[in-house]
Amino acid sequence: MNFGGGDAEENPEGVKVKKTRKEVFEEIMEKSKSYDDARKEMKTINLNMQKEMDDDHQDLLSLLVFKKNPKVDPAAANKALLEKMAAKKTENTTEKPKSKDGPKKKDDLK
Repeated sequence: MNFGGGDAEENPEGVKVKKTRKEVFEEIMEKSKSYDDARKEMKTINLNMQKEMDDDHQDLLSLLVFKKNPKVDPAAANKALLEKMAAKKTENTTEKPKSKDGPKKKDDLK
């Protein structure tokens, strides 16, 4: 049965020797430093890649050609919109209004 005594090491003679408190803390500090170094290295790699991608993006932007929108006179645009709405309104009034009750005569069915 195992009751959690997993921090003991075997020496070359096969005898289990428990680590001292100082050895455990040194091991923890060493692991922590190695993880920090790995994290910092990944961060620098990511920053370098990000800079390269930004530079590539700037190169691509210079290849794109953007058209400038012509300046629109707001009064002219408003007038055109009103004319369009008026034309639509007159178009709707020329159509026959349909009754809500449905057709009642034979002529209305056609």
